[in-house]
Amino acid sequence: SSSSSSSSSASSSSSSTPKTASSVVLCGEGEELLLCCALKVGDLCHTFAPLAAHARWSSLLEEELFTQGDAEKALGLPVTVMMDRSKPGVLENQAGFFTVVVRPLLTAWAACFSTCDQLVEQMDTNAAFWLLPPPDRLLRLAAPEAHAGKVVGMEVGDGV
Repeated sequence: SSSSSSSSSASSSSSSTPKTASSVVLCGEGEELLLCCALKVGDLCHTFAPLAAHARWSSLLEEELFTQGDAEKALGLPVTVMMDRSKPGVLENQAGFFTVVVRPLLTAWAACFSTCDQLVEQMDTNAAFWLLPPPDRLLRLAAPEAHAGKVVGMEVGDGV
């Protein structure tokens, strides 16, 4: 009887304890997978940064890719997808990127590490931003205080 009560209390306390890297037990290939996922989550960290920082980062990324496309074109090479200024770039493809890449990865990560739930909330805020028409995006960035309850952060251009 005492062993059944101790096992039930152990399971109830573990369900309320946030999962952290130190509480996840892995072996062999699981460790490598965890590290690969951690690198990818880190690589995508701008997607769950405060909105103004994320929008600025995305704009800079698009410009970097367009600059590479310009160099490819100047060398007579085929221009890589999303690097051609005459076609939709990063900013016009963000909504799909969040749906197909960011959301599945970050929600899986947060399922393993519940202390990351706030990151998912901010990612959802940022994903919703890209569903707005472009003029509304500019208004959203220009007047962040009008959007109470959302994590906003620094203004575009604040050393991001």
